[in-house]
Amino acid sequence: MYFWGTEWDRGIVAHHPGSSEALRVRRDFWILLNREYSHFAYRNMISINPAKVQKIAFHSGGDIFVLEKRDSLWSYENTQVPMEQILELINSLNSWKAEKLINENRDLGREHFVLEVEYEGSRSRVVVSDFNMDYEISGAMMFAARKGKVKKEKIDYLYARSANLESSAIVRSIDIENILDIVRGLRDG
Repeated sequence: MYFWGTEWDRGIVAHHPGSSEALRVRRDFWILLNREYSHFAYRNMISINPAKVQKIAFHSGGDIFVLEKRDSLWSYENTQVPMEQILELINSLNSWKAEKLINENRDLGREHFVLEVEYEGSRSRVVVSDFNMDYEISGAMMFAARKGKVKKEKIDYLYARSANLESSAIVRSIDIENILDIVRGLRDG
C-alpha cells in the first residue's frame, strides 16, 4: 500500500507486487486497517446453492424444523411453502457471517444450534455450541434489530464450526434468533 499525498485528489494507492494494476482508496481506509484480521477474511457460515439444495434442517434446543424440496416444491411438515419465502431464508443464511474467526479447535460441548443443508449426495453443516466464551468474549447489552423493531437486549457470543470455514468462529446469538424467526414464520404461515 502506498501513500500518495494529502491534496484533495490524492490518497492511498493499494498495489499488489507483481501486478500491473493499482487501486486508489479513500483516506478513511486507514481507519479500517486497525481492525482485527478476520474482519477482512471470508466469514460466511454457509453457502447454499438454491437450485441444488434438497433439504434444510434446523435444530435448536428441543425444536426441529425440516424444510424439504420435492419436484421443485418446498414443504414444511407436508405444507407447501412459497418459493419467495424459501429464497428469503436462503439469502439470509448465505449472508450470515461469523463475528470473528479463531485459530483453534475446541470440544464443542452441548449443541446450541445446528443447521444442516443436504444436496444430492452431500451435506453441509454448521454447529453452534453453548461453550462458555465468557473468559474471552462476553455477552453484551446492545441495541439490535429483530422483527422490524430495534430494542436493547443481551447478545451472547457462541463458539461455532462450519464446513464452509477452515477455522472455528464466534457467532452472535442475535443472528441465530433472526434466522429462527424466519423459520418460525414459515412454519406459522
